[in-house]
Amino acid sequence: MTTPRYFLRRLFAFFVDFLIINIITTLVLLPLVHNNTDNFRLSGLLRSTLCYKISQASQSLHDLVAPSIITGGALCETKANFVANGHSLTLVLDRQTSQNGNVQHSIDKRITFPVDAKGNIVKPLFLQGILDWVLLALGSVFFLTRWQGKTPGKALLGLRVTGLTKGAALRREAM
Repeated sequence: MTTPRYFLRRLFAFFVDFLIINIITTLVLLPLVHNNTDNFRLSGLLRSTLCYKISQASQSLHDLVAPSIITGGALCETKANFVANGHSLTLVLDRQTSQNGNVQHSIDKRITFPVDAKGNIVKPLFLQGILDWVLLALGSVFFLTRWQGKTPGKALLGLRVTGLTKGAALRREAM
């Protein structure tokens, strides 16, 4: 008979490990992102946005979304993991409003672009998402082989991966 796998506890341990890795990658990437949000952005777990309505869009934005018609928009300042993370521009396109009795229905399309402080579209790199998964994989391998089958999340919940050899513990965790 096999031992129970404690799925929910293992899932929570994974989230604890992922949160730890996300904090580490935020700290590692902070010097790159600080004052350079036009080129690099965080993709952190905690996000906040403060938006301001815009009254009109530039002709280049109208040309970009043509034949759709821009009917509204907002310029937003974003933060990821409590760190300033650049600006984004959300455009509302082709808004259609209808009224059925006393109920008003509105249908529209929205498109969001990363922009600089002046509203020009930029193409920043989001390195953190990839770095999180790479470090999570490497960290798990390190902790499972060096720390008696425990990652920090598993240690917090009293779990560990068992196996006869270091390779067996790693294969057991992957399944």
